[in-house]
Amino acid sequence: MKIICSLCISLIGFINPEDPVIYSLFYHWNKMSLALAKEIPSGKNAEEKMLYQERLQSFYRLWNMVPDSLQNTSLRWGFLERISTEFNWKDKKWSVIEMIRGGEITGVDNYLVFYHGRMAHIIAYRYQTDKWVKMREWQQRIKTSSLVIKSATGIAKQGCNNGDVIVTGFKSALPLQVAYFAEYMVPRESGAGRVICRSR
Repeated sequence: MKIICSLCISLIGFINPEDPVIYSLFYHWNKMSLALAKEIPSGKNAEEKMLYQERLQSFYRLWNMVPDSLQNTSLRWGFLERISTEFNWKDKKWSVIEMIRGGEITGVDNYLVFYHGRMAHIIAYRYQTDKWVKMREWQQRIKTSSLVIKSATGIAKQGCNNGDVIVTGFKSALPLQVAYFAEYMVPRESGAGRVICRSR
């Protein structure tokens, strides 16, 4: 029965279950991100809450993020494939900043953040011509804990993010925390804000 199920999954284009680590990482990353829809920020009125949900759902649609879906056609799966060829996340603390830029032409930027001693190593990627392209890389002094941080007041601080952002922190192949920020809402003083501002 297991052989038949595995064959069916392979034929319809889902993730190959022979890659258990990346498969598990992808599944739990999506699951944690989708749970953001249940975390409506406090202090917002009905109109703001509706806008929050609409923007978050748009993010999910672009990333082809569906509950319990394991399709390998999503941008996120493609990104995992791209970085797995040159980055070993085993026993490491690392983060991914995903940003969707709106406008006439939708743009998608990702930042991989990991550490060499006290320095954070950042690699910026952009999705273009149907593939993830490495744009640049640099080092900054950024604390791991400052990457996934919310503004204490919830008030827009006119951040550098000209698009909606999801920031996820990992340890090895396990996502530990995730945060969503609407356009221009990533605090400049946060680790994610400093990375995005540096790349502008």
